[in-house]
Amino acid sequence: MWIGYSITGRYANLGPGKDDTGETFLSMNIFLMEVWGTFLLCFFINNLKNAKTAPTKDGLLASFGVASALYAGILLGGPVSGACYNPAVGISVILFRNTDYQYLWIYIVAPLTGGLMAGLF
Repeated sequence: MWIGYSITGRYANLGPGKDDTGETFLSMNIFLMEVWGTFLLCFFINNLKNAKTAPTKDGLLASFGVASALYAGILLGGPVSGACYNPAVGISVILFRNTDYQYLWIYIVAPLTGGLMAGLF
């Protein structure tokens, strides 16, 4: 989230509502962004470093691919959902920022759904 702050100069709001620009995000937008971002990240991790590429020395290239996927997900999902993509991150940010707990389920269910979808592909 600090990457999004360093680029835009503001933190993303977690949960539905309006951001600093006045754009409104609904619960479904946030849920779908978290699912998509987690899917993208897990898909890249599963497919860049698998049994075919494990014996090779392409670890640096695979790491760059995963980092690029995470960076793209943060840039695209940061303003919408906060780009947590991990239940532990979502829970900790909501707890330590004292935001509304009624949207906590989004940051638990959405990453698990995205990870399951990536595991199926």
